[in-house]
Amino acid sequence: MDIVTVYKKLRKQFGRYSGHFVDTEPEMIVDIKPSEEFKQKYINREPRSVGAQAVAEFSEHFTNTETHETKEQGMMHNEGGWPKDVDTSKLSSKERYIKKIENNIEDLNSFISLRDNAEYYIQQNNAINIFGSYFKETVQDFGSERSMVKTVSVFKDPCQDKRTATKISWLPSDGSKLAVAYANLDFQSSTKKIPTNAYVWDVNNANEPDVTLLPSSHLTSIRYNPKENSTVAGGCYNGVVCIFDTRKGGEEVLISDLKTSHRDPIYDIQWLQSKSATFFISTSTDGQVLTWDTRNLSNPVDSETLELRIPDDKNGECKLQGLLGGESIDYDVSYSPTKFMIGTEQGAVLSCTRRKNKGTAIDKVYYGHHHHHGPIYSIQRNPFLQKYFMTVGDWTHLIKPLLSLRLSDQGLHTLSVYGKYIAVGGRDGSTRLLEVSEGLRGEEKQQVLEEKEFINNMLERETKRERALIDNRKESEQAQRRIEAKKKQREQSSKTFTLVINESELQEDEDMFLQAIKKK
Repeated sequence: MDIVTVYKKLRKQFGRYSGHFVDTEPEMIVDIKPSEEFKQKYINREPRSVGAQAVAEFSEHFTNTETHETKEQGMMHNEGGWPKDVDTSKLSSKERYIKKIENNIEDLNSFISLRDNAEYYIQQNNAINIFGSYFKETVQDFGSERSMVKTVSVFKDPCQDKRTATKISWLPSDGSKLAVAYANLDFQSSTKKIPTNAYVWDVNNANEPDVTLLPSSHLTSIRYNPKENSTVAGGCYNGVVCIFDTRKGGEEVLISDLKTSHRDPIYDIQWLQSKSATFFISTSTDGQVLTWDTRNLSNPVDSETLELRIPDDKNGECKLQGLLGGESIDYDVSYSPTKFMIGTEQGAVLSCTRRKNKGTAIDKVYYGHHHHHGPIYSIQRNPFLQKYFMTVGDWTHLIKPLLSLRLSDQGLHTLSVYGKYIAVGGRDGSTRLLEVSEGLRGEEKQQVLEEKEFINNMLERETKRERALIDNRKESEQAQRRIEAKKKQREQSSKTFTLVINESELQEDEDMFLQAIKKK
């Protein structure tokens, strides 16, 4: 079967009429004859390969700008502007000259003529407030702003050997300086040949440190005094504590005795509130919390051993016992000046209270069903809802991040926040200073109130849910225990009944045996 398709098209669809085509004879238009002159100039071109593509070409270039080293230079300014005949070292000579100028009529007339113009502009400036806010109730919208974190500067460890930035402490007054502690925390690594220097950095100068601290051992923790901003406390790798005064240089001002100090590295230090601002506490994995007074570091003021025994409600055995190593400290003065919390190496949280003339006591131990399975590296109380606190340790800290940022190929070890700035210390020894955008900071009052209410509702809801789950678990355990008790009771009753039957049978057999003997 043949398939035939007929295609029809009108004449007007073929376009403009081009006339009739007829056969004609060939016609010469141009005739170029060979030229000997052109032939001599002709050059045979060798064949070559040429590649072409239709893809747009891109190029990438790297340039390194010259590093200009900067340094701070002080300048002394003496009082000047006096005539040669005035002795600036004598107050009476300066006072005579000032009286002479004040009694000069020409100067007084010039001052009076300038006063009218100055008064007019001052009144005009006071009448118009160019910085006034006409719409005070308007709430700034951060929804359209891009949430971002930018790197402000990088403070690299001047030491050539590889060290880890273990702790970072901000200057409490204005945050213009960073105290960074460095140590080699690798397992079974020798730290004898590595320098022990720690540094105080100026946030505006990343080329060289502002002060170089020279401890006797590597610093594993460091903390500024909140009242005396020139005083810095450090916890060393060998267990001793030391005090530095940045006004006197980097040498140790005070250092504790090795015999009365910790036996393991000090992993955290916190200053305590007091009138003299001289007390601070330290914790270590040796299971001790020591209270120190900077006026006498030969012996600690108080010592508390973190040795506990926590029984299990199910079988009566101990689920946590022995000596607990301290890893982190949280101390919030606004909550209580005498209470602090310790995050331990075993995953438990200890709530402690400093009692006057009675030492430190452990009030409560947080070691529930969903506890950490490793060390608690950081612990912090909620600044608004202070009965709640957060711990960071192993993989149990599961919170969805608002923003993820890759800072280094090496691991990050410590972090410290001051306002809109975040200082992050890495295992490569570098400390990165980051600035958070306004959308992530939430500085507006309305935004803070909304977030506070949202977090409060979420925590209360989760607390009620947790309590309900605990009650349901207790009820199910009690029901299970009742069932097991009834089962044991039935088993005991059945055994008792069988025992009675067996004794009666034995008695009958004994009587029959005695009767048979008597008959014989």
